[in-house]
Amino acid sequence: MDSLIEFVLEIILEGTIAGAESKKVPLPIRILLFTFLIAIYGALVGIFVLLSVKTGSVWMWILTFLVFALILGVTVYRIRKYRRENKNKDKEKDAENK
Repeated sequence: MDSLIEFVLEIILEGTIAGAESKKVPLPIRILLFTFLIAIYGALVGIFVLLSVKTGSVWMWILTFLVFALILGVTVYRIRKYRRENKNKDKEKDAENK
């Protein structure tokens, strides 16, 4: 049962990430998919915060901070990568038009 749940969640997350990054998907749907991803990751951090408060453990707070920092770092990296790719494509289009 655990494997089935893990498999279904993996398909949902991978499909959502692929859809949010794909240029073939319309922009409003990509925004919804991106919002869904933020909600999932926010819920994950929220669960860690809840566990940290309930247990009162310093190590749990450190783990919560590390998970939050990792998610934030990956998000910032992907946004910067996306912007660089779009900037390079714009430069290529401008070069072709000249």
